[in-house]
Amino acid sequence: MVGVNFNTSNTNNKYYRGWDRRDSDSMGTINWSGREFSIAPVVEQDDFNFWAGGRLFAKSASESVTVPNVSGIYYIYYDTDGVLQYVINSSLNEALFKVVAITGLCYVNATETTVWYAKDEQHGIIMDSATHFRLHLTNGATHMQGALITGLVDGDSTYTNIAVGVFADEDITFTTVLASIHSFLYRDGVNGDWRETALDNECGHVVSGDTDIYWNENTSGTVWQLTESNNATDYVIMFFIWTNFTNSPIKKIIGQQTYSSRSKARAGIRNELTAINLEGISTTESTYLYAYICKGNGDVEDDGEGNDYVDLRTTKGYNLPD
Repeated sequence: MVGVNFNTSNTNNKYYRGWDRRDSDSMGTINWSGREFSIAPVVEQDDFNFWAGGRLFAKSASESVTVPNVSGIYYIYYDTDGVLQYVINSSLNEALFKVVAITGLCYVNATETTVWYAKDEQHGIIMDSATHFRLHLTNGATHMQGALITGLVDGDSTYTNIAVGVFADEDITFTTVLASIHSFLYRDGVNGDWRETALDNECGHVVSGDTDIYWNENTSGTVWQLTESNNATDYVIMFFIWTNFTNSPIKKIIGQQTYSSRSKARAGIRNELTAINLEGISTTESTYLYAYICKGNGDVEDDGEGNDYVDLRTTKGYNLPD
């Protein structure tokens, strides 16, 4: 059902977009089955409301859209006619961003036919579209407080946990729970699709049957694989990252380079933050937490100055302290 239009004399009316209500009692309930994104009013409400293109819409029944089985990040949104649509991240341009009501996000791995999803991208009308667009491309997701890691120390091959943390995706606030296990993300195959390991508290990833940790090698152009390191000579930089993916948002990322010494690895952290290829993981919807050096045998290696890891929670991208 279409509600109202802004006064046509208001030249900025089309930029009024977003969710009319952000409280948990009235936001839509979102479910995924395969690659189908569905949204419906919660039990306590008859409908949910949003603005798109300066028009207020009220939806009282479940609606859905199916994203294609093509690898990539997709945004789900309501268009200016109140129709649920999807768009691949690379085509989410400024004109579209400023007028539609963004609803959800997912990453599709077409090789494995798996989907990671972020069910809450329902940005509110409390934030104007121009500000949202600027923050999306500059600040992006950010750490607010907490998420302290314990047990990530020199000589150990496992860590203890990451504490409760608070993160923000523009006007949306997320709280993560204390967790002692996290999955590794890595790229694989001719398309470089992202894959995810089982949850564990290991500092480095070892493939079953092998003894040394693996690093994520780009062998030729778009071809990626996991390559076993050399225990005696290789050091790999690993990362913790927060994403807005609903299923366990804090992940580990397997480093994409090897280094012949810990000093070279420490010197390489700044460069690797800019060089690591996260294509397919929206960097505007994620933020780095920690970087650490892992020896080939899976043990954490300090940087030679007593620092077990680099805390990236208060930095953005490669703006590391010297």
